[in-house]
Amino acid sequence: MKHLLPKLKNLGALPALITLLLLPGLGWGQTTVFSDDFSTDQSTTWTTSGQIGSSAFSVSRSGADWGARRNTSPAQLEITNDVGATANATGWAFAYAVTSSFSSPYNTTLSSNPGLVTWYFNIRQPRTDPAGFGSGSYGAAYILAGSSTTAYNAGTGYAIALGQSGNIDAIRLVKYSAGITSLTNIIASNTSGLTDFGTEYVSVKVTYTPSSNTWELFLRNDGTTAFADPMGGTLVSQGTAVDNSYTSTSLAYMGGYWQGSTAGSQTAFFDNITVQVTASGANTPPSITNIVQTPATGVLSSTTVSVSADVSDSDGTVEGVALYWGTSSGNLTNNIDMSLVSGDTYTTDSDIPAQAAGTTVYYAVYAIDDDADEATSEEQSYFVNYDEPSNHVTTFIAATGTPAFSVIDVVWDDATGTVVPTGYLIKGSDVSYAAISAPLDGTPETDALLVKNIASGTEVASFTGLNENTTYYFKIYPYTNTGINIDYKTNGTVPQDEATTEEAPPLPAIFFSEYIEGSLNNKAIEIYNGTGSDIDLSLLTVNLYSGGSPTVSNSYTGSGSLVNGQTFIIANASASQPILNIADVTSNVTFYNGDDALELVYNGQPIDVIGTIGEDPGTAWSVAGTTNATAEYTLIRKLNVTNGNTNWAVSAGTNATDSEWVVKPQDYIGNLGLIGTVWQGTSTDWTAEANWDMGVPSTYQAWVVPAAETPVISTTETVSDIIVLGNNLHIAPTGFLTATNLLGILEPGIVTIEPLGKLSGEIYNLGTEASLILQSDETGTGSVIPTVTGNPATIERYITAATWETAGSGWHLLSSPVAAQGISGDWTPTGTGNDYDFYAFDETASTDNWLNQKVGANNITTFIPGKGYLVAYQQTDTKTFSGNLNVADVTLSGLTNTGTSAYPGWHLAGNPFASAINWGSGTWTKTNINAVAQVWSSADGSYKTTTEKSDIIPAMNGFMVYTTGSGELTIPADAREHNAANWYKSDEEFILLKANDLEGLTSQSSIVRFNPSATEAYDADFDAYFLAGFAPMFYSVSGSSLYALNTLPAVSNELAIPFGFMKNSATNYNIELAKNIPATIVYLTDIKTGTVTNLTDEGAYHFTAAEGDDANRFTLHFGTLGMDDPSTTAPVNIYAYGGVVYLNGPDAKASVTITDLTGRVVMAERVNGNGLSMINAGSLPKGVYVVTAVAGSRVVSAKVIL
Repeated sequence: MKHLLPKLKNLGALPALITLLLLPGLGWGQTTVFSDDFSTDQSTTWTTSGQIGSSAFSVSRSGADWGARRNTSPAQLEITNDVGATANATGWAFAYAVTSSFSSPYNTTLSSNPGLVTWYFNIRQPRTDPAGFGSGSYGAAYILAGSSTTAYNAGTGYAIALGQSGNIDAIRLVKYSAGITSLTNIIASNTSGLTDFGTEYVSVKVTYTPSSNTWELFLRNDGTTAFADPMGGTLVSQGTAVDNSYTSTSLAYMGGYWQGSTAGSQTAFFDNITVQVTASGANTPPSITNIVQTPATGVLSSTTVSVSADVSDSDGTVEGVALYWGTSSGNLTNNIDMSLVSGDTYTTDSDIPAQAAGTTVYYAVYAIDDDADEATSEEQSYFVNYDEPSNHVTTFIAATGTPAFSVIDVVWDDATGTVVPTGYLIKGSDVSYAAISAPLDGTPETDALLVKNIASGTEVASFTGLNENTTYYFKIYPYTNTGINIDYKTNGTVPQDEATTEEAPPLPAIFFSEYIEGSLNNKAIEIYNGTGSDIDLSLLTVNLYSGGSPTVSNSYTGSGSLVNGQTFIIANASASQPILNIADVTSNVTFYNGDDALELVYNGQPIDVIGTIGEDPGTAWSVAGTTNATAEYTLIRKLNVTNGNTNWAVSAGTNATDSEWVVKPQDYIGNLGLIGTVWQGTSTDWTAEANWDMGVPSTYQAWVVPAAETPVISTTETVSDIIVLGNNLHIAPTGFLTATNLLGILEPGIVTIEPLGKLSGEIYNLGTEASLILQSDETGTGSVIPTVTGNPATIERYITAATWETAGSGWHLLSSPVAAQGISGDWTPTGTGNDYDFYAFDETASTDNWLNQKVGANNITTFIPGKGYLVAYQQTDTKTFSGNLNVADVTLSGLTNTGTSAYPGWHLAGNPFASAINWGSGTWTKTNINAVAQVWSSADGSYKTTTEKSDIIPAMNGFMVYTTGSGELTIPADAREHNAANWYKSDEEFILLKANDLEGLTSQSSIVRFNPSATEAYDADFDAYFLAGFAPMFYSVSGSSLYALNTLPAVSNELAIPFGFMKNSATNYNIELAKNIPATIVYLTDIKTGTVTNLTDEGAYHFTAAEGDDANRFTLHFGTLGMDDPSTTAPVNIYAYGGVVYLNGPDAKASVTITDLTGRVVMAERVNGNGLSMINAGSLPKGVYVVTAVAGSRVVSAKVIL
């Protein structure tokens, strides 16, 4: 070919020719009129308007932060929405070159170009699913030729567009009439692998033939790493189309276009742009046709290949022909001269040398004529086949797989040798080895039940869908090559092995659950999936055997899947509308009349029947003792049946007890589509058998549907599943319902929990707040403990009226069981005689800790979950909470102890649930929180400790907690419990004293208890400070602190506990021993009157109080039953407190003297025995004294401090 080189234009060496040959489809005689690979005028700075550097490209845009640049690394044109100067905005940018500056012979009027116009370029954009060219959508385009730089909504032209609505984004050749937003498709990508594009790098070629206005689009997906040269390699044609809409218009602009919205750093990329035009009057290049390869097929590693081709030239003489070849597509580095042998046929002077097996050889024919016009053929190729494999596999083993009753796996070690296989054919038979036919070379076998083609290196094949308890025989054949070149090794000893499938386990829990043979065409079959997982309905077939026939007359095979626990209903197409409304499909398999058998088949195995196949029963079969029950009856499978039964006699039974079926009247469809028992509603009694079509629910699903009566649960009931589709399920005050799996509520179904009724379980209210109602009255409120979120409900709260003229009357501490409940409507009534008070509590305030809701500046507009509120209403009313029930833990953090506050450390929390909570159980967090909370008793007008209330905080109740500072309280959902009692009897041992106002009927409790871990000072884990209400103030005293609950280390006869008392507006009171520690005598001393009362015997002490009384009025002392009784051996205890000397236990009248440390008698008294006596020694100076008691022959002395 050296003699051809002087003829080549612009090529000085053979490598240049080879490079030219690497451009398949290159139009010989075309002129490059524009080319830019962006290797110059580079900058990382974005241009937002005008010329980009000194390049041919400029920028127009709409929207802040849009711009373009010729990047440095990689070198490419980039258009972005994120220049970085301002906030991102919806917009577009067009980086364009002026086509009038292109080299000759390009014409801006496309139809005026002298010959073929070709565009090459790369494009990529960043969106996985670009939405197109509507406002705010992302879309990338390359404007081939356009009339306006405002490419978004102005001008006409042609473009390549990427992005459209929907999930599929083809690359399209489009035209547009008013900017790119008005585009119309001309050609859309459509070949395999080129139909949907996202963020891939793409090479594009477009050609336009002016003489015919023919367009053609070529594409190549270059993957996800980098652009490839669009003029190299092969691009695949996506078809041609004719369009001349704007080809006669001057289209002066070309370039990259990108539009989108405000997401950050959204950039489109363009590269390797080339435009070529066939020059006017160009000579015709040689024509290359009829390329013939010898041999055409069966090329082996020892085979050389020759090539011939017909080459002619219409306007001159063929100057030379050559074959270029190589082993890499597009890289044909080897050449062989071709000589004319006859006519126009040229043949290679020498063959392509033999190549290694497995090699693909690529070649193309090149020709040049006497005008130096050149041509190259499309690239051709052939594959060098492998020889037949040298050896068979070793260690070929067949064994049962999983499941063992239908799967056999075969394994082997791949063959080795000089020629190794590319694949293996495994064939099997359930007859014998001899029944397996050897394969034929050149005839590949298709995979089937007992035929598998397996690639080399896999070394395992799995045969599925086999018959149970069957022996299968297998042989394996190695092969090389594919298709007509496939070469099997069938000689020598072919490896073989056999395996036997196991007997199949019991059939899956899929069965007929209901059969309807009603009037006219009211016929339906219900199938239930109880397998524990979804099943493939394509494996399920129902067969109909008519009139005793042993062959199938109609059948139905499903599609899709059936969810576990659900039913599939096949109905007659002419059935009544209520049946059709429920049915999943209609089928002729329902053309039965009572004497026709039905068979259910799954995965090829019969698993259930209705009737006996091949038997004509006459009119119908009897079921459960009912004659002709398969005609004009409905049959429902009993709920304890979990599998099908292919023995109809056993399934039908002889009576209602031994049958698997319940016989219902003709046209009964109340249970169709529902697996479980359905409410019939003959009465309201939930437990009445007659109210359920399949028995009273327990472990089975209960379906509550509209009926004459609504169901009422008045006892404790546990049911696995309840679905309320209609009607109104009531839980009475004595009722307690637990749904162990779920309780579903679907409109128009309603669940009403009456006052004191209780409901627990996984509740799913798919209706509205009106679908789940908790009622409330003077006896209490319904209680619910759901376990999942998102349950809307209406919760009533009955609130008694206050005596509006009495300040301490009718107060309640309240909290919300729902989120975002507004404080408006019935919570803030208006009108004469309908007043209210509503307060939140602010611990940090130095005064006015109670914030009035009526004061707008306090901004109390919405209940906050976990927070309590103090309310009172002039009228008795039932208030309403509406919203999603709170079910999650609620945390109150940052609880303060403000020294300047009137109530330092106290915070008003609230039970955020629609049930009671237990202060002593669950996963509470009580960081720096007193171990005892206090709840408000409206009836008593005072606070009660949770110790007194057995730790129960009722639903929707506020409660006071005390913190030492930086407190955090988490109210846990696992503290919820059903407890509706208004008074709680505690099992804990403590002494409960109550100071009762006998006129206003208020009452203040105070508790004393004993714990060895406690101290006489304040213990956050055991004690509770006193919190005043409207009752008389009554509290124990330790140091300077007042206690509502005082826990001391131990009780003793010497212990004296001072108690304070401050009257309210009443005069007459008593102090009552409401609870005592067993075997303990409690004495109460009234220091004002000197009265000592044995509360253990008397029960209460009555007294009056006046304004100005000393608050330090009472002292509590203790004795022990059996030891305080008169006895000659009983000890005498002497102690002092507050200037009073106490003697406990003298068994007779005693003389008492008090001497100072010098022995001087400073006081002498006589006291009565048989109990606690006291001597007022307050007049003596403070100091240490000796008290001596003489009773008969007994003398007792003790030191005391006064």
